[in-house]
Amino acid sequence: MKFFHTGMLSLVLCTAMLLGALAADSRRHLVQAPAADCVTRLTSLAADCSAQIASITSLGQNIPADATDDQIKAQLAGQPLPDAKCCATAGNFITGGCRCDPQVLTIVQGQNINPASLKTLVKATQLSCNNAGIVDTCK
Repeated sequence: MKFFHTGMLSLVLCTAMLLGALAADSRRHLVQAPAADCVTRLTSLAADCSAQIASITSLGQNIPADATDDQIKAQLAGQPLPDAKCCATAGNFITGGCRCDPQVLTIVQGQNINPASLKTLVKATQLSCNNAGIVDTCK
């Protein structure tokens, strides 16, 4: 009988540890979900706005990181406008607060893009799309 109780206790403890690990794993995924979502949004932005990003990047040397909206618009004059898909994707990235997401920043810094340049790139895309109603929640 003692073996049965010890065996049951071991089974209960193993089950509790497994459930605790699953719950912790579940919480970890909940915490990581926004970051994973921003990485997905970054990937979509790079794919859907590749022409726009290339155009803005070529102007990047002329757009200071602290440029005003009017200065950015002046630099964008004559550049091709992004298509609706790019604008929707950019809006999704911006409103998701992805520009200041730690994983996104790590990825872009790995590509030798500093946060100030990313801010200018996002702002230029927003202005090109005429997405005045979209608010960048990152400061």
